[in-house]
Amino acid sequence: LMDGFHAEMVACLHGIMEAVDQGMSRVILETDSMMAKLALESNSFGLAPTGGIVYEIKSLISSNFSDFMVLYSPRECNRVAHA
Repeated sequence: LMDGFHAEMVACLHGIMEAVDQGMSRVILETDSMMAKLALESNSFGLAPTGGIVYEIKSLISSNFSDFMVLYSPRECNRVAHA
């Protein structure tokens, strides 16, 4: 992994792949990374080092989910995940 953002995007990818495997059609992805939220909601990360992962996630989202939302939750609100 290159950095924290790369790790967050890999975690998002794995979560999305699991949702696809389970046949979910409506998904809410919650992240404590505002940059991850922005990457998935904009087109400005295409040339970033993690652009390939962002593209793969967006492709999975558009081809598998009828309803998808990314929510930002500050790290302080999710201490259990970082324990």
